[in-house]
Amino acid sequence: MRLFLALGALMLLAGCSGARKDTRASPARRETGLQVSASEWQTNFARHTVPLSGFESGGPGKDGIPAIDNPTFETVAGTAYLTPREPVIELVVKGKARAYPIQILIWHEIVNDLVAGVPVAVTLCPLCNTALVFDRRVRGRRLDFGTTGNLRNSDLVMYDRQTETWWQQFGGAGVVGRYAGVRLRRVPGRIVAWSVFAHVASERLPPPLRGEPVPRLRRRVEPAVLHSRACRRRPAVAEGAGRLRRAQRQGGRRPAVRSRAPAFDRS
Repeated sequence: MRLFLALGALMLLAGCSGARKDTRASPARRETGLQVSASEWQTNFARHTVPLSGFESGGPGKDGIPAIDNPTFETVAGTAYLTPREPVIELVVKGKARAYPIQILIWHEIVNDLVAGVPVAVTLCPLCNTALVFDRRVRGRRLDFGTTGNLRNSDLVMYDRQTETWWQQFGGAGVVGRYAGVRLRRVPGRIVAWSVFAHVASERLPPPLRGEPVPRLRRRVEPAVLHSRACRRRPAVAEGAGRLRRAQRQGGRRPAVRSRAPAFDRS
């Protein structure tokens, strides 16, 4: 009788232990305090220069807002889809001038480009309205950048596809992963009206804004404009961008997005 009772107790304990559900967090999230998913990342989360608890999901996941690789361009004369006051990111490298319209960057946020032999990442964070250009070379290695789908201080968090290091767009610093503590080299770029870029590219310098020096681009430049067809995945990206903005609003913060594109008046 005692033998049967002992066997019954063992079976009951085995059944209870088998039905128990493991609700513990994954090791990466438990040990680092990361509040976003780490399941699709090969990032070394043990290396970081900022608190990992400061990252939050923006809505779309990894590459949910797709960067543009191998962009195509058209001539200034052949560009008909931009109005004179529409903002573009102006970049001039070794005499080659490029214009990246904000209306395209707002759907992709990153363009991996090669200008005059210099690999650059042209980036835009629509939430904080920061447009920055970086040299993609780090310690002799060329990196390609994408979007993590995460934010830190409402700013875009990028990643490089080679090491999956996370980079803060504002400032260009590696914050998590192999290159944590490394800072990307800035390449001079600025937001100007499309008419300003078109005038400078044709060597007709416009009058300056109040308090702004005249652009020093008197040398001959070869202008090109990011092609309007570069934004082929716009519907899917628009949905992702909408989720990102809704997530920000639900978090109790109003995203810093201008309702209108900034105007530049040089009259």
